[in-house]
Amino acid sequence: MMKNKKCFKRFLSSIFLLALIALPTIEPNNTSNFAVAADGDFTLAISTRDGLFLFDPSGTQVGFIDESNDFEVYEDSLFFLSSSVLQEYDASGNQLNMISIPPEVISKNGFAVLPDLDFAFFDNKNDKIYFIDYEGNYLETVNINPVADPSLQNTYGVAVDNSLIFSENGNNQLLRIDLTSYDVTIFKDLSHLPGWLGDIDYSDGLYFICQARKIFSFIEGHDETLIATLPEGNITGIVVDSNFAYLTVKFTGTVYRVNLSTGEAEEFIVGLNSPEDIEKLLVETTSTSTISSTSTTSSTSTTVTTGICPSETIYGVFAEETELLRNFRDNVLSKTAERQELIKLYYQWSPAKLKAMRGDEAFKEEVKEMIDEILLLIGKEIE
Repeated sequence: MMKNKKCFKRFLSSIFLLALIALPTIEPNNTSNFAVAADGDFTLAISTRDGLFLFDPSGTQVGFIDESNDFEVYEDSLFFLSSSVLQEYDASGNQLNMISIPPEVISKNGFAVLPDLDFAFFDNKNDKIYFIDYEGNYLETVNINPVADPSLQNTYGVAVDNSLIFSENGNNQLLRIDLTSYDVTIFKDLSHLPGWLGDIDYSDGLYFICQARKIFSFIEGHDETLIATLPEGNITGIVVDSNFAYLTVKFTGTVYRVNLSTGEAEEFIVGLNSPEDIEKLLVETTSTSTISSTSTTSSTSTTVTTGICPSETIYGVFAEETELLRNFRDNVLSKTAERQELIKLYYQWSPAKLKAMRGDEAFKEEVKEMIDEILLLIGKEIE
């Protein structure tokens, strides 16, 4: 471990020093551009036994949150489910809210975030779904089956308009729960399909439902169509963006990307430790202006928020030191492809080193001293 820690310190120093060596002389000018370009307008959030990993649309890791509980995404917030609370975080790992789960929620093995930030908790032991609001107030309970079935089934859900579409009731049937009246009806009967039903997603009028290796799509009121069959299973999560579906396969540690037009499946991310759920985290898109002495142009770019890194853990997310490092990352390192690779390496190493720092205060202090020295170099270079 000590050898690895020394290697990490040298590695971290090298990232900043290489960037400084490659940095051209900074001359005063009237140009200002503070946005960081990215490859798309979303980030893939994937839960594993090691924590929550964030990847951009190219499959490059851009962040990590040290949280391995069941999670769901609502716009740019992440909600993690523990035994008695829901914890809300932003994409940087900052806790925003903690919602106490009321005692009416007897048991839960999954949940969904609903419109207006209500929540549905799935109980496959008692065949019930419980609803609460953002303040933790109990709203309603509905039955998955008229009589509780002693057998267990997968429990997934997706909110569409004013309905929760639930997979499944143990009979390969999808349910619709009206979020005003809480009436329960059978939405789609897939009992003719052999094998269980799994995760479900919705995009642009199409529903997508998984089995162990297969992905089907359907329009409400129409028959399902087989989209693709993966070479391996079991599929534990699906999220759809544009013309692609991204699917987690737990036992092989793989994320597959499926072209929804051709059905072609390819390995997209490999080597994860038991990936479970996958969600799409929205990325803020901002308009920026580049102002020079001779002309003014406007452009639109995307800012990707990375996960917690060692410097944020040491100084704090909003500390002056962290802001200086962020500015260096966004306004220096991100300007060339070579330096962008340095950013990727830094965040790929961050999760393991965060764990090492939590278990060794002396090592954490050594890392802080090293970053302090780098901050002095950065400050002198920018002056």
